[in-house]
Amino acid sequence: MSKYIIILLSVCLIACSDDNDLTADELQDEMSDIYAQMVSLTNLSCTNNNSCKAVAYGVKPCGGPADYIIYASIADEGRFEELRGRYNELNAKYNELTDAISNCAIENPPVVECISGDCQEV
Repeated sequence: MSKYIIILLSVCLIACSDDNDLTADELQDEMSDIYAQMVSLTNLSCTNNNSCKAVAYGVKPCGGPADYIIYASIADEGRFEELRGRYNELNAKYNELTDAISNCAIENPPVVECISGDCQEV
């Protein structure tokens, strides 16, 4: 029985570790990887302006989104939202760790249109 408890505790220590031990560079690396995964799930191909959208991601030090990802469709919305949530978590930790500052401006969603078959910011 105690053998199983030790194994369970070992697994939990590995699986339950938090991001508090990550350096600023490690946080940035992980955020870059997550951003690439989010973009890989998006498709820019469109037929009209109504199919183009923009979704906020990231966290400014003063609050609000850091930027927007433009898309026409998302291959796996559940996975995308999971990644976006994780990115936002890491971004908030990065801001705290580095004492980041920003202009505190509210970032409005970009105006997007279907231009030559792709969603683009105008």
